[in-house]
Amino acid sequence: MEYALQTALAAVILIILGGVSQALPWGIGSARQMAQRTSIDDDGAGPKVVDVSADPVTHGRFDSEMAGRVTTLTTDRTFSWIVSQPLSYYRPGRYLAWEIVTQVLVAAGLVAVNVVLADIAPQTRIGVIAIAAVVAAMATYGQLRNWWGMSWRYTLGVSVTLVVAWVAAAAAVVVIWG
Repeated sequence: MEYALQTALAAVILIILGGVSQALPWGIGSARQMAQRTSIDDDGAGPKVVDVSADPVTHGRFDSEMAGRVTTLTTDRTFSWIVSQPLSYYRPGRYLAWEIVTQVLVAAGLVAVNVVLADIAPQTRIGVIAIAAVVAAMATYGQLRNWWGMSWRYTLGVSVTLVVAWVAAAAAVVVIWG
């Protein structure tokens, strides 16, 4: 029961700090919205935010051809990764449920590290988790920066948030349970 409470506390901290991170300048606001359409018919007509030539990105068959896929788009000057999911993928309830599952699993991992290192000083345990957080951030967001071309603002911002969140969660568990 004690480990479940530790995991729950750590997960709450991770979820809160993850949400805060998305509200900061490197979060959701750093993504540029090219166009948003509320309806589109089969010939591609519909409300337009950006007027561009008809091609697979702007054509009415975009949803059926690209949903659930990672696609690339190369122009004369840019290379783009396009990750497309049905709108249902981004339902708030679905997103929140998977975010909770993800953060509970991360929290359980942090608690497991704390348990394995129980024989060493609390500060050292927190230090080990901080090092693991830095490595996880470099591995994850470094690759997103390299492969996907994510902006420095985004990758650095979420990396710092990940390290702060892991250390805060570990420190809370160590302070309360030792």
